[in-house]
Amino acid sequence: GGLFVEAWGWRSVFVINVPIGIVTAILGARLLDESREAKGSRLPDLVGTAAVTIAVVLVALGIVQSDEWGWRDLRTLGALAGGLALVGAFVARCATVPNPVLALELFSERGFRWANLAQLLYGTGFTIMFFGNVQFLGDVWGYSPVRTGLAMAPGPLVVFLLAPRFGKLAGRIGQRAILIPGGLVYAAAAVMLLSRAGAAPDYLGVWLPAVLWSGVGVAMIVPLLTSAAVAGLPSDRFATGSAVNAALRNLGQTLGVAIFVAFVGGAAHADLLAHHRLAWWLVAAAGLAVTATSWWLPSSAEWLERSRAAVPHPIAKLDYEGT
Repeated sequence: GGLFVEAWGWRSVFVINVPIGIVTAILGARLLDESREAKGSRLPDLVGTAAVTIAVVLVALGIVQSDEWGWRDLRTLGALAGGLALVGAFVARCATVPNPVLALELFSERGFRWANLAQLLYGTGFTIMFFGNVQFLGDVWGYSPVRTGLAMAPGPLVVFLLAPRFGKLAGRIGQRAILIPGGLVYAAAAVMLLSRAGAAPDYLGVWLPAVLWSGVGVAMIVPLLTSAAVAGLPSDRFATGSAVNAALRNLGQTLGVAIFVAFVGGAAHADLLAHHRLAWWLVAAAGLAVTATSWWLPSSAEWLERSRAAVPHPIAKLDYEGT
């Protein structure tokens, strides 16, 4: 990404998705088995889709513009109130239409309910962290885009190496036993940055240990929140359940960008470090929130009992490394 930005500008990074999308579509058509729910319409409720989309836009607008408009400005309050009102209308509509965007009955399953709440909170914190760290390296430490990319790379590399192993472990002991400490590890990485990162660059002494530790936390969280969300659902609802989980993660990412821009975007250069430290506090809070919400997931004993009682179905062929 850094190479693309330096060579052709920031818009060029979106070209990366084109070959990935083409290859995924071709391989998916050839290799994936289609599955359909026993009931339901092909097309979800378009009115509900429009309502939730506008709601997210309004809430994000209110957060992003709060620094310029002020939190007490009628425009800020109107955007936030309008967005929240549309969220309420969206939920009410999902409870009444035959083909809702959001299948509310899925939230009666405890694991689905708490895993999705954790996913929303984690998605918000992760985006504040990842987006914020890139901005910190460039704006505070003066790194070039390529150097920023290289500085960020060790964290995702740790995730790549460890996530499959934590996934396999979760297959034996359940997700809760890993997610609870995973949130703490993730929060600790943010605390390392907010307590040690200063205006003077110190990659080996400060940045590298923090991003490696953060990668461990992400590896303990990402695959397990997805699997925990659908583990208790019937097999014909896996697609719907995983789609809801992905949508909430994306919603969290949208809110994360909005929150970061509101707190850091308008800061003067002399105040950037203080604002980034506030952002890292929010990341730490998100990690603690993952730990707190994961406490309500099925325990290891419940997970093992459920696994023994489960009726085999095609999804059972996938291990957690695949997830």
